[in-house]
Amino acid sequence: MNKRFVIKWYNKVRTPIETSYKMTKSFLVFTSSKSWVFRFFIFVLAMLIYTLYLILAKGRTSRESFRLLLLLLLLLDNINDLIEYSIQFFNTLLNSFELNSG
Repeated sequence: MNKRFVIKWYNKVRTPIETSYKMTKSFLVFTSSKSWVFRFFIFVLAMLIYTLYLILAKGRTSRESFRLLLLLLLLLDNINDLIEYSIQFFNTLLNSFELNSG
């Protein structure tokens, strides 16, 4: 076998692997946990999200937009709680401004 052929073939196969690993890392959550089980779970979750991104959104939207959309979909079950919390937060904020201004 020709050495150049082997190197060219290796680069052709290895480059997508390295790229996919970098992309998977962009979906990882930062953690300082030393538990290998938790860190493995986070890595598998990042791989799952990256796979969903490849299947559903690659070429149509950015990674950041996809992550935001995924977050909103996960919060959709608790959207009423989120709305109530937001209203309470802003009411508290407005009341504190009124108390401080007068």
